[in-house]
Amino acid sequence: GIKKLLAGETIVYDITNKRIKKTKRVFIKPTSTKTFDPIEFKQMANSTVKICSIGLRKIGVFLSGGLDSSLVAYELKNVVGEANTFTNRMEPNIVHVEDHNEDADCAAILATENNFNHKEITITPKVIADYWNDSIYFIEQPVYNPSLAMYCYTNKVLHDNGIVVTMAGDMGDEILGGYPKYWKLRKENLTSWSDVIDKWINRIKRPLKLHESLIDKTALRNELIKCYPEDLWNPNDPVGSYMALDCVAQVPEEFFMRNDKYGMAYGMEGRFPLATKTFMQYCMNIHSDEKIGENKRDTKLLTKITYKGKLPAIIINKMKTGWTVPIQHWWKKTNKATIPAMIVKDWKKTYQLTEY
Repeated sequence: GIKKLLAGETIVYDITNKRIKKTKRVFIKPTSTKTFDPIEFKQMANSTVKICSIGLRKIGVFLSGGLDSSLVAYELKNVVGEANTFTNRMEPNIVHVEDHNEDADCAAILATENNFNHKEITITPKVIADYWNDSIYFIEQPVYNPSLAMYCYTNKVLHDNGIVVTMAGDMGDEILGGYPKYWKLRKENLTSWSDVIDKWINRIKRPLKLHESLIDKTALRNELIKCYPEDLWNPNDPVGSYMALDCVAQVPEEFFMRNDKYGMAYGMEGRFPLATKTFMQYCMNIHSDEKIGENKRDTKLLTKITYKGKLPAIIINKMKTGWTVPIQHWWKKTNKATIPAMIVKDWKKTYQLTEY
């Protein structure tokens, strides 16, 4: 009978009478009532980073080389006068569809131009093998992501470098229209909240077949609507509504959780400047049409327009890439003995360990 609170949910419990007194949820709704102003956007970004930088502890930024973490690091340097940044570099590197060190190269350019205190963290097959079990132990619940060991190890390195507070660019893609899937959704005919839920179900990544009898799609939709109600629906901005769903589903259930769990494992506090309620609501007040253009590369336009000339052009102009470990390619192209078979066996089918 144990359940966890949903994103944005508060439960007030009456200890004397042993009952739940009140429940409420705070939703960031896509109102599409505001027009984009680059000067105002820059001020809001600076303000949200400033709020998250309060304190005397040493702050470290997970600098992926993408727009969101670059914005956070850039504004942190403006606010406190320095930025301690950390980026992962794969060794050996694999170039397959994408260059897995492209983001690290971009982060190095940004760090050099802005004189950050920058450190690269080398990720090897041995690191993945060594931190595999710790990454599962600390996460405490099923999350099927092959990069978890890297995230775990990265947090340890930040701790070893004296970092007590971490910052990341999580939530930026969801409130600013960073994923190509949002661009594709503009061509879809989403006329109701049920349509949004159905489309979201179809795009859930890494589905696991845990039982022979799969849940009926209608039943699954009805349960999801209970968790994520029509409060998030804006008929004038269906794509913004889908983004709002990602904000309360994908982000807290995966991105925030891994940052929080691994940070706590090494005595650190995670902060997310782009996820403050003030900044989230400000961005979700702007229609998705202003965030996403006609061409596939025209995503996250608010950030690109505002920070053009401030962030390196290579970061402004590059396509969205993921912060992932090329574990399957390592397995195929390097010495297989460096990655235990338990990690990769039937990876594409189950994303589970053969030992668990």
